[in-house]
Amino acid sequence: MEPYAIRVTGNLGKIKKAFITVQKAHSGQIRKGSERELFYHHPRRVCKAYLQFHFKTMEGALAALCHDLVEDTWVNLDNIESWFGPDVRRLVADLTKPDGLSHLEYLKDFEAWPLESKKIKVCDIEDNILSSRSIPFEQREAMMIKWQRYLLALAPEKKPVSGPAKEFSIKWNRVLVLMEKEWKTLAHHPTEI
Repeated sequence: MEPYAIRVTGNLGKIKKAFITVQKAHSGQIRKGSERELFYHHPRRVCKAYLQFHFKTMEGALAALCHDLVEDTWVNLDNIESWFGPDVRRLVADLTKPDGLSHLEYLKDFEAWPLESKKIKVCDIEDNILSSRSIPFEQREAMMIKWQRYLLALAPEKKPVSGPAKEFSIKWNRVLVLMEKEWKTLAHHPTEI
């Protein structure tokens, strides 16, 4: 059953349908460390960052919007497939840590991911880093360790040849630099006595 009946016409209709689905499914959820930011702003920013790639797909944009639905709402992968198709389902499945799997076990799968999943995950990590600045130090430090492990597991090949792989490598390096800057900021955090 489709809970959000929206007439889909063209690519903009698909994006609108995904955005409304995300907004409604995440309704009432607030981002960690924020008293005011509604959760659905995060997948919107991840999608916006993904859309800045020159080499992108409609399925990637839809998956970027839907990447947290299965982990954080009532939506499951069957719903994703029925609303947006099997390709979006596969991408969202990659971006969803299975229940019972540790973060360390989950990152072992990253190497086998298609490039689209990796691009979305790097955009997700970037937004998490930027939007977590108001989280208490100890909690943020633990999250940064997890994101750093994820980022390193997504490392691009040494000398990417193709346009999409090269573009991913550039984005990955930018997020790595951001991560390094944030670690320096955390290192200057005054310890409580």
